[in-house]
Amino acid sequence: MENIAKLDNILEESKFDKKKFIKWVISLMIMFTPMLIQINESYTYSIRTFFMITILVIMIWAFELMPLAAPALVLPIVYISLGLATPTQAFSPWTTEMPWLFIGGMIISSVFERTGLMNRMAITAIKISGGTYKGILLGFLIVGLILCIIIPSTAARTTLFLPLAYGIITALNLKKNSKEAIAIMASSSFMALTPWTIVDGVNLISYSIARTLNVNLTWIEYMKEMGIMTFFLSAVYIAAILFFYKGNANIFKKENHFKTKEYFEKEYLKLGRINTNEKKVIFVLVIMVTILCTSSIHNISAGWVFAIGAFCFYLPGIDVAKETDLKSINMSMIILMTGAMTIGAVSMATGAGAFIGKILTTYLNGNSFEIVSISWLIGVIVNFLLTPLAAASALTQPLIEAAIENGISPTVIINSYAIGLEQIIFPYEYVLPLMMFSYGVMSLKEFVKIYLLKMILSIIFLLVICVPYWGMLGLL
Repeated sequence: MENIAKLDNILEESKFDKKKFIKWVISLMIMFTPMLIQINESYTYSIRTFFMITILVIMIWAFELMPLAAPALVLPIVYISLGLATPTQAFSPWTTEMPWLFIGGMIISSVFERTGLMNRMAITAIKISGGTYKGILLGFLIVGLILCIIIPSTAARTTLFLPLAYGIITALNLKKNSKEAIAIMASSSFMALTPWTIVDGVNLISYSIARTLNVNLTWIEYMKEMGIMTFFLSAVYIAAILFFYKGNANIFKKENHFKTKEYFEKEYLKLGRINTNEKKVIFVLVIMVTILCTSSIHNISAGWVFAIGAFCFYLPGIDVAKETDLKSINMSMIILMTGAMTIGAVSMATGAGAFIGKILTTYLNGNSFEIVSISWLIGVIVNFLLTPLAAASALTQPLIEAAIENGISPTVIINSYAIGLEQIIFPYEYVLPLMMFSYGVMSLKEFVKIYLLKMILSIIFLLVICVPYWGMLGLL
């Protein structure tokens, strides 16, 4: 019987996957579409080959035909083997600060979570905000904006916020698909994701590519141009949720405030007094933020700051990090990120980026409102097809070249594009909102509604607030 069971398992594993086969066929068909364009002076053989290889990899990512890091691992080798780039060009992403920023950030996130400091911050912020319905949402806003500066990982913030939000919903006996449950879960997700325009993969990849085109910003300059706007945008999201998803559940009525307050008091007491390890983590983080804020003086890049900060956790006298924190590094994500950046590097080497840039140039013109709207819209459309990291790598260079061609500030284009990339409608578009949806707190219909609200608010905010602000700074 045991042998029969094993045989059944083997047959089941080797069963022909019709859907996957169809996806491969579609991917290969789309891969050859660049051959429909005739080669000429501007559209060279190298550009066509680059498009074919890149499109295949993008389709593999879009259809999830294999683990995302697998094609990213061989992509530089394929580019080199086909003569599209030199090893120096293809592997240049590994020589930037990006991989080290993510490695450092992952270690810091692990230490932050393991010591309990991350959870303490969230519970404390909600408790200080009163533990009411409004206080819960404001708590996520406050902690999200603090953590976005010191933890450059939306995944780390998401894995903290979602279980916390779900725990609150369960403890307060909120019904699934109720306005209150949807609002709490959505707020936790928004505040984990939205501040990615401060220090995170998408914008850091974009600005890393921008530096190769002589577009340089210090951390403080970036915060002035986009950081402040991101803080306001996050607040707008929470305000909109409070307006459209009013907390009318019985537990949130004034006479029951003592119950919600009591719950967070108990959660806070479970944390105990702040211990020595938590104080050491805070000490290192304060120094890191200070260095980031004074980058215009010493010119130390953000990536090196995070790597050095992670190292400092292992120093004698501090010694709050463990070997398990190093083992927690998600190498697949780093390989995926550098592989995605390789697309941008090789597009520059082959001239493919300049080719796309010339096409985009025809659209990136007009007044400030039109330029920002189109940049945002490009991000929204591309996000249907690519992961945000791949999208940032693939189009940042062409967008910057188009901006320079039209005499527009490249940073305005990058920032508008980044906010567009953040927008989704369906859970499948991005794994982190999909994680939120997997908790089963809201239906697909409600998910689409609240993310459409977020999308509408983002473009209104860009046009009504950001455009005048960037105009005051002389960027438009």
